[in-house]
Amino acid sequence: MAPKAWPAIDPEFCRAERLPGQAAAAACARSGLVDGARVDAAAIAALARALDVDASAARRLAWLAGARPEPAAAIILIGGRSLRMGTDKAFIPIDGVPVAARLHRVLAPHFDDVLFAAAAAQPSPVAGARCVSDAVPGQGPLAGLAAGLAASPHRVNFVIACDIPEIDFVLMRRLLSCLEQHAIAVPAFTPGRTEPLFGAYDRAVGATAARLLAAGSRRVLAVYDHHPTRILAAVDTGWYANLNTPDDLRRYLLSGERNRSADGGAAERRSRADGGTAAE
Repeated sequence: MAPKAWPAIDPEFCRAERLPGQAAAAACARSGLVDGARVDAAAIAALARALDVDASAARRLAWLAGARPEPAAAIILIGGRSLRMGTDKAFIPIDGVPVAARLHRVLAPHFDDVLFAAAAAQPSPVAGARCVSDAVPGQGPLAGLAAGLAASPHRVNFVIACDIPEIDFVLMRRLLSCLEQHAIAVPAFTPGRTEPLFGAYDRAVGATAARLLAAGSRRVLAVYDHHPTRILAAVDTGWYANLNTPDDLRRYLLSGERNRSADGGAAERRSRADGGTAAE
């Protein structure tokens, strides 16, 4: 059987990063890379030989293709106090499903583990899902980051706040690929303003977050000063929503972006099957 014909893998990003994106398409298929699956060292070595690149570049291409060259976890932060929303944001229904549970369902096919970082005594949005609590309550998302990363069994982690209801999978994969060379990778949706709660984090950042909390800091951005950090400018920002208030929720529910990640990236996979490239 002929190998699956892949379209170019995130061509604009590959060009910017000097990665052989176009050539990687067929090579990924020949090397056994499957979207959403773990790949072993032998497959990475085969990809590196086929493209005449080093192992680090081959691993980055694997992340961009949607495969995982090492285990990875997704951490959904749900412990915020939701004061402006007036109700627990983790349980806001989107198409009849609590937003945090919807994120869990969408992320599960792409990661080895998915866990919630919650406030003390906060119930899990998904029965049976792992849920860890902040060590010190009331310290904001930095405490959730510290707790989630401390509980993660893996070096590579994707962290998302539950009030970001959609996922751009292309951007997520770009961020994950950056952990081959950095400890933190986050997007900037406007110049000079990053979104640390839609980012990729090395597990080691959790210890830094805990030290910052112990020193009295609550700023998530403070972790950037302690680890190699990559900031990626986001080209497509129309999908991004941050549900802090009832007005934010109403605007989001009326928007055309609402179902971008509802099928867990199936639309993107269908685009690949049809020979299209992933949307930027």
